[in-house]
Amino acid sequence: MIDFVITWVDGSDPVWRSELEKYNPKVKTEANSPARYRDFKTLKYVLRGIEANAPWVNKVHLVTAGHLPEWLNTSNPKLNILTHADIFLNTSHLPVFNSNAIEMNFIGIRDLSEQFVLFNDDMIILKPVDQEVFFKDGLPSDFLIQNPIKGFLTKLFYPKNIWVKSVANCLQIINENFSKRDILKDSFKKYFNLQYGLRGNICNLLQVFSSKYHFLEHYHHPQPHLKSTWMEVFEKHKDVILATSVSKFRESSNITQYLFRYWNLAKGNFSPRYGGDFATLNIHSERHAVACIAAFGTKTFVCVNDVPELLESEYKKCVSLVSDALEVALPKKSSFEK
Repeated sequence: MIDFVITWVDGSDPVWRSELEKYNPKVKTEANSPARYRDFKTLKYVLRGIEANAPWVNKVHLVTAGHLPEWLNTSNPKLNILTHADIFLNTSHLPVFNSNAIEMNFIGIRDLSEQFVLFNDDMIILKPVDQEVFFKDGLPSDFLIQNPIKGFLTKLFYPKNIWVKSVANCLQIINENFSKRDILKDSFKKYFNLQYGLRGNICNLLQVFSSKYHFLEHYHHPQPHLKSTWMEVFEKHKDVILATSVSKFRESSNITQYLFRYWNLAKGNFSPRYGGDFATLNIHSERHAVACIAAFGTKTFVCVNDVPELLESEYKKCVSLVSDALEVALPKKSSFEK
């Protein structure tokens, strides 16, 4: 039994915007950029893609601040609508405008299945997938590929980037709890695996003599998780998780949901799989939107990622281009729609 969890925000909701302005720092940064909250109108197609291409899903948990799209069929038996107040372990932390804070409270989702997949509202499935794409033998289908050079260059060129610092925070916790030698001893075939290809195995070979993890490759698409792992990490690092939960906006001291992924990787608690049938596309401009549309016809997973660099003057045009193309790629109305 596999559940999907999707987070969504309507940045145009006047009630929500009023709350945002109460807490929003006057100085604009990447943490409170409008791009964090703009709606790219992709949620409808995320749900169409799920119904068309992953109909085996048990439940779809939709987590919002309380607002809902007008087209949503709230009576769909597979849909569980949740507000932040429904899931937060400590509701005094609310309101928050920080996806990291929201995700730290997923263990508060009642009846969440042991195996679940975390979606953002910009992650779309465009071709049929079976359950083993996400889980095999009860374990997340995932990959352990190190890339310390990429990590070094990322820190060098983006020293103030909050995401980069948050990932480093997660790795620090992993290195405090695990030695890489453990997985080499107990799960050698998960450290070196044909799924990773020549490049991935060479990257891991170059790091074999280091007991620490310096940087792990990421996959910005639907991420499989185990609820039991989230519970285990919460028991051991409750203070760190709650410190992120209380953050109104993203901060460099935050951790992310990747901590739970890393925990599974470091324990060898995953089934090796590295598929290349995906595209993560940052929409900086209309030109990038066109490139994104081209991927709709060739990839199984596409992430339509809004970024702060996309000017408001181009935003609406890009939304229109992407929406029109998704309507062609996924034309059939889903049961999640009225």
